[in-house]
Amino acid sequence: MTKTATPQSEWFEKLQQDPVKLKKFLRAVMGPETRILTGDEYNHILLIMSLTEPERSSNNQRTWTDEYRIEGKRYDATYGLGDTPEIAEVIEDDTTS
Repeated sequence: MTKTATPQSEWFEKLQQDPVKLKKFLRAVMGPETRILTGDEYNHILLIMSLTEPERSSNNQRTWTDEYRIEGKRYDATYGLGDTPEIAEVIEDDTTS
């Protein structure tokens, strides 16, 4: 019994052969890489966030996220996960903006 190629399987095979397109696809589906801040770095960025306005905000009823740009880096502060916001640095590359 042989497998019949479907348009989806052909598309996936082509995607696997091109690392640049594969990375762009994964970023579109999963979002950019992030690094969760802790310790002094967390406290420093939290202080700066309290003194500035976010560039964007989103709310999904359970949590909300404010997006900041500080010193050329993007940070997301997510509220509603615990007593304090979770702050993540968004690692931007050529597939993110």
